[in-house]
Amino acid sequence: MIRSRSRPAVHIRTPSECTPEELQAFQELVSRGQQVAAAGLITRLVKAHWLGFYYEDSKLMAVAGLKQPERRYRDRVFQRADAEVEANRFDTELGWVYTCEQLRGRGIARRLLLRLLRKVGQKHVYATTSAENVRMRSLLDSLGFHRIGKTFEGASAHRQLELWIRQPRRAHNHLL
Repeated sequence: MIRSRSRPAVHIRTPSECTPEELQAFQELVSRGQQVAAAGLITRLVKAHWLGFYYEDSKLMAVAGLKQPERRYRDRVFQRADAEVEANRFDTELGWVYTCEQLRGRGIARRLLLRLLRKVGQKHVYATTSAENVRMRSLLDSLGFHRIGKTFEGASAHRQLELWIRQPRRAHNHLL
């Protein structure tokens, strides 16, 4: 018997639209990346704006989210980066991006992030990434983010982070 492969599926949902099992699976996949503190992660997931899920053969293979960061956390990130923009403009953080190793390099994270970013339109969004994460830096650049400020030490020792922002395009007023 030949097993047919199911089509890949992308789902973008608010946390309230997710089942407890989906939230748990999202948390487990993010934890594999070992870039996010596991303590309190489920609480942060529930507070997010949007969560993105990528499935292949009904198995969760990639995730990403648009977080609703705590004000103190966001302000601390912008301060540590010596960012010369107003942190209070940024109420959305792109993060929790993880793709299973065997699927990396296929553009899955990019498709997932594009779908997520459509949900917030032209809002100000920021992200942080490890200074060594060349793929994520390239991906952020391709999505219209640009790096600001200086590299700074993350919460975990010996991990250097960068701050990236995406600002709305300014409309040009033309006089007739």
